[in-house]
Amino acid sequence: MKTFKTILLMMLLASVTLTSCSDDDMDLTGNLKIKVNMDNYLSGTYDIYTELAGITAISSSAEFWPASLKDGTLSKETNIYNLNYGTYYLKVRSKDNTNQGYILFQIKGGQTTVIEVVDRKIIEIE
Repeated sequence: MKTFKTILLMMLLASVTLTSCSDDDMDLTGNLKIKVNMDNYLSGTYDIYTELAGITAISSSAEFWPASLKDGTLSKETNIYNLNYGTYYLKVRSKDNTNQGYILFQIKGGQTTVIEVVDRKIIEIE
């Protein structure tokens, strides 16, 4: 009987331990916030590419232009939701297409990455 109680107790402890180690609550997507502090870039456009597509896009030997994952129009604060975690390439263009900039950035699960367009530079601030 003592052996049976010991086995039952061990099974109970094992089931509690295994259920508490679940990774189901892990958030695998994050958000991007683009802040624009230059009037020239307000109403400009943005494109988001994967890291590899971004490197291909800026390479002079590229034979094709990759399609962007997301694109749109810039405002004072532009929010892009539910990007998978990983490294991305952001390209922004001024509203008259005379200026452009780009940056590689990372998305982390459950977090918001903040990028700011300041004085013809793009800076990742968070």
